[in-house]
Amino acid sequence: MLARIAAHPTLLTVGNHSWDHPDFANLTESQIADQLTRTEAAIAPLAGRTTKPWFRPPYGATNTRIRSLAAKRGEKTMLWTIDTNDWRRPGSGVIASRIVSNAR
Repeated sequence: MLARIAAHPTLLTVGNHSWDHPDFANLTESQIADQLTRTEAAIAPLAGRTTKPWFRPPYGATNTRIRSLAAKRGEKTMLWTIDTNDWRRPGSGVIASRIVSNAR
């Protein structure tokens, strides 16, 4: 899959989402750095490009400290504007309805 992404760099954006999905609000600065570094080191060679500048913290758990630490590493924290709760598997119709009814 990553080889296909690398073959078409203008079609997809690759970002960092952490190594094993912890709540960054409960991590030390060193642990956050380890999460981001390990993930970048694994993805970049396979995708043929960096995950930077995009970082999306697990669970959307962020605060000023997390955003500042990410920014020091050249990472821009991004979140969603519509939470579809897709991880709860409500079905494609429900997900589409949540998106369309909240689109602006």
